[in-house]
Amino acid sequence: RLQRIKDHILVHMDERISLEKLTSEFGISVSKLKRDFKNMIDSSVYQFYTHARMDEAYRRLKSGKYSVMEVGYDLGYQNLSKFSEMFKKVKGISPSEVI
Repeated sequence: RLQRIKDHILVHMDERISLEKLTSEFGISVSKLKRDFKNMIDSSVYQFYTHARMDEAYRRLKSGKYSVMEVGYDLGYQNLSKFSEMFKKVKGISPSEVI
């Protein structure tokens, strides 16, 4: 079940994540999801989600086919400065440096 949840998160990276929605959809309690996810993945659900988004952003930017604006909006960010801030926090460089 946790693998299905992980896969669901990866498929829906452009959407905001909700623990309540995940637990309802997959029939698991919030506390069990948090505990089991941490044990299996060694990070919280939100950390996994954020890092997966930034990994995808990095791949897209590195390809040279997308602008920072396109990647940020495609991954569900409404505010590009928030996207850039999170990218730099996770990756250690700004999105424009990848291009």
